[in-house]
Amino acid sequence: MELLYVWINESKRGFYKQQGFNFSPEFNFIVKEEKKSWILYEDDTWTGKQSIFKDIVIENVSAIVGKNGAGKTTLLEYLIGLDCCSIPDKESYDENYEDLREKEIRENKSIYIFRENENIYIYHNFQNNFQNKTRYFEKNMSKLEVYQNAQENQTDFNDIVKIYITNSGYGNIEKNTMITESKLDTIILTPKKISEIASMYYDKLLDLSSFSSNASSNHDYILKKILKSWRKIDDFQTICDIIYFNKLLKEGRFKDYSINISTKLSISSAKAIRILDNYFIQKHEKNKKLKEICDLIDNNYTKIFTKNENYVTVNLILNLLFEIAINFNIDLPNNISSVKEGIDWIKENLDITLNTKKEYYEEAIKEIEILSRLLKNPITKDNVVPPTDLAYDSSIIFDYEKRPKKYMEFLDFIEERFKAKQSFILRYIKIENIGMSSGERAFLNYFSWINILSKFHNIDANISVKMKSTIMLLVDEIDLYLHPEWQKNCISLLLDEIKKDFLDYKVQIIFTTHSPLCLSDVPNENIIYLAENEGEVLIDDRRMHAQTFGKDVYSLLNDSFYLNNSTMGLFAQKYINNIIQEILDDDNQYKSLSLGKIDLLQKKIEFIGNELLKKKLLSMLQKCCKDKNEELIMLRKEKKMIEQRINELELHKNDRTWIL
Repeated sequence: MELLYVWINESKRGFYKQQGFNFSPEFNFIVKEEKKSWILYEDDTWTGKQSIFKDIVIENVSAIVGKNGAGKTTLLEYLIGLDCCSIPDKESYDENYEDLREKEIRENKSIYIFRENENIYIYHNFQNNFQNKTRYFEKNMSKLEVYQNAQENQTDFNDIVKIYITNSGYGNIEKNTMITESKLDTIILTPKKISEIASMYYDKLLDLSSFSSNASSNHDYILKKILKSWRKIDDFQTICDIIYFNKLLKEGRFKDYSINISTKLSISSAKAIRILDNYFIQKHEKNKKLKEICDLIDNNYTKIFTKNENYVTVNLILNLLFEIAINFNIDLPNNISSVKEGIDWIKENLDITLNTKKEYYEEAIKEIEILSRLLKNPITKDNVVPPTDLAYDSSIIFDYEKRPKKYMEFLDFIEERFKAKQSFILRYIKIENIGMSSGERAFLNYFSWINILSKFHNIDANISVKMKSTIMLLVDEIDLYLHPEWQKNCISLLLDEIKKDFLDYKVQIIFTTHSPLCLSDVPNENIIYLAENEGEVLIDDRRMHAQTFGKDVYSLLNDSFYLNNSTMGLFAQKYINNIIQEILDDDNQYKSLSLGKIDLLQKKIEFIGNELLKKKLLSMLQKCCKDKNEELIMLRKEKKMIEQRINELELHKNDRTWIL
C-alpha cells in the first residue's frame, strides 16, 4: 500500500487544523468545506507524473521541508498514529464526558487515501457530512461493521508496519511501547528507544531477573548491577553494527560498504575486581574475605602477564575465577601462572563445587577458548608506554583490510553469543567501532537499527517482530550529523540499501530534512512545503516552487528552505549592511568620507568572498571620495586587488574543478 494523501481535521495539541498533505507526484487532492459538508476533489489542473523512485521495492519517496517549528516532526508523529480512523460510539462514554468525546472526534476525524496495487481507496470516518467527488471507491470507517471487518481480517491499515527512525535525541515522539495488541505495527528507533532495548538486553545477559528483591547484599548481584551501569548504549550499538556487518559479509557486499564506513574494531576487557572495587572501595577492610579474593586475583594477574599472555583473555579468565569465588565462597588457587592453568582448574572443579551453574561455566570456558584462538598473534594499539604502565592500552585491533578471515570469524562468534541465552564474554568485553566520525555513525545507525529488528526476540520474547507486506519508513532529520559529502550521497545510498534488504516488501519513504543536498535528489512534485505565519502552519502549493531535482544548492536554499533570498549567515549580512550604512545616508545619498575612512572600509570589504558583491561595494565607496586625488588612490588599490585576482585565476585556469 502507498499513502497518497492525508487530511487532518485537528491534530493533537491543535498544531494542524483542517489541512491536507499530498505525498504522490501523480495526484493532487483537495478537501473543501461547502454548506457544512466536507468535499473531496481531485485537482484536474494537476499534471500528474510517475514517481521516478518507483520499482519492485520502492513505492515512493517524499520529503518534508520547512523552518524549525513548522511542524515537520509533528506530521511524522501523526503518520505514526495512522489507524482505521475509528471514532468511539457515544455510548462508550459517560454523559459527563461529552466534551472529552467531542475532542476525540475532532482529533480522530480524518481522510486517508491509499493505493493498493492498481486500486485507490479513500478511507474516512465522517458519519454523514462527507462527499466524495473523485472517481475512487470510499470506505466509511465510522460504520462499525466496516471498521470491525478491517480489524478482524487484518486488512487495510493493518498490512502496514511503520518504522520511525532518527538520530536526534530531542524529538517529541515518545511512544512507550512498540507493540499494539501483540501485533507490531509501529517501531520507534531513536537513541532513547535503542537505549531502552539495550537495557533490556543487559538485564537478560546478566540474568538480573533471577534475583529477589532482598539481593542487595549479594556480591554477585551487586557486581551484575554495576556491570549493567557500566554498559552504555554505545556497547549495544556496536553489537548491532557487528550483526549488520556480518550480514553484509555473507551477502558479499561488505567490501563495497567498507569504503564508506569505518570497519576497524577495538576489543578490550574489563577487570571485574576493578568494577566491584568502585562500589566496595571504602568497605574492603570490613570485608576481609572479599579483600583476600581481590588481592589473590591481582597476584595471579601479575604472574600471568609475565608469560606474555593475551590481555583480553587474561582478564576474562580472572573474571571467571572471581565470579566463582564470590558465588560459592570457595578458595581459589594462588599459583595460577597461565590462562590454561586457570581453565584447567575450573574444569576440574565443575562437578564438585559448581553444579548449580555448571552449564553456564562450561559455556564460559568454551567462549574464552574460542576468543583466545581468534585473538592469537594480536595487533594492539600503538603505545608509548610499556605494558607494565597503568596507562598502557591493551586493546586488540581487528581490521578487516588486514585480517579479513579472523574478522569474519569474530563477527560470526559475537552474533552467535548475542543469540545465546547467556554469554559470559559479552558481560566483560568492550567492542568499539574505531575511527568512525559522527556522520558515519549516524548514517550507519539507519541500517544497523533496522537490521537488528528481526533479532529483538533474542532480547525479549515480548518484542518479537513480524514485518508486514508494506513498510512506511519515516526518517526524521535524515541529514542530521552528516557531512555535506554524506548528505549528497545519503538518499542514493539509502535507496540502494532498502532495495537490497527489503526485496520481499513494498517500501514508502517519507523524510524531513534541512539539507538542500538531500533535497536536490527529490523532484518538486514529491515535496511537502511547510511554512509558518504567526503560529499558523501553512502548506504551500508545490507549483509555487521551482523544480528541485538536480538543482544547485544556492537556489534550493532560497526557494525551498525559506531563507528570504539570502544564502549567507546572519552575521555576514549584518557586517555588509553596516558597510552600506557607512557609505549611504538616510536618504540613500553617498556620504563624503575622508581618505582614512575610505581606506578602513576598503579593508573591511576585502573580507567578502562574493566577488560581484565586493565589486559593487567598492564601486559605491568610490563615489564617497572628496576629491580626485583620493579617488585616484582608491582606484590604484582596487587595481592592485584586481591584478591579484587575475593571477589567482591564471594559476588555476587548467584545473577542471575550477570551472565548477
